[in-house]
Amino acid sequence: MRAFDPFIESLVLEPKTRVELADEYAVCWNTLKNRINNAKIVLPTGLIFPRVQKDIYYALGIPPYLKTAKNNS
Repeated sequence: MRAFDPFIESLVLEPKTRVELADEYAVCWNTLKNRINNAKIVLPTGLIFPRVQKDIYYALGIPPYLKTAKNNS
């Protein structure tokens, strides 16, 4: 069971492409795909919806630009 993070749970997210999600982490898609696979997260085909994005954030940590937003609020 993962630890509850109120910041991640409060995020209002929209569906994203794989490249958009990789851009959040400032890595290429192939690198992010390897990290997601190592975290045992299975991605559905098509867009990555908010529930899966939150699973990724819990497993890989909050992307740098979201950490900045967290510190500014």
